[in-house]
Amino acid sequence: MIKFIRENSSAIVKFIITHIVMSVLGIMLGLAILTLENDTPGISPIALIGSAFTIGFMCFMHYDDMFFIAVKEGIRVRTEGGKIDIFKGLKITLIAYAPVMLIGIIVIIANLFGSEDSSAITLLLYYAFQGSFISLYKILQYLGVVGYVILTLIPAIVASSLGYAIGAKDKTLRGLMGMDVAPPFDGPLERKPKNKK
Repeated sequence: MIKFIRENSSAIVKFIITHIVMSVLGIMLGLAILTLENDTPGISPIALIGSAFTIGFMCFMHYDDMFFIAVKEGIRVRTEGGKIDIFKGLKITLIAYAPVMLIGIIVIIANLFGSEDSSAITLLLYYAFQGSFISLYKILQYLGVVGYVILTLIPAIVASSLGYAIGAKDKTLRGLMGMDVAPPFDGPLERKPKNKK
């Protein structure tokens, strides 16, 4: 485990930094959105739009980071005649995301076994790391704390893991969906140079 962390420290740090930046953006935008919300039940259209932007942007950034990390690593591994592990992105993500997941577990425990005050404090701490979801706080009314925590942990894990798996195979989402993508962004990047005459 320590060896894996040391070998992939740059990817782990990149994930953490990206997530912090996206969380800060989500908090800034989310607080502005919440001032425009009224007390009517349900999620307002502006909260849905704002959440779609912040969560989508966060997922894009995680996907993009892992995609390019995997592309470079895929070239290196194939050049050396090895086989790349497409699940490596998931492993990196789970390690980098471990502090947030731990806080999520604490939130769930505090909600199930603690007081209302302790649950509120831990949930506030969770929002500090998952700021992209702050505008969707009313989902708590429908899913409860456990469902909310699980739901908000999934997007970053899926986006990062998918980005690495696709990048490792030297493909793109657009290419896999049948859209034309000019090389070198779809297909092998490690092309052999043509012989000079």
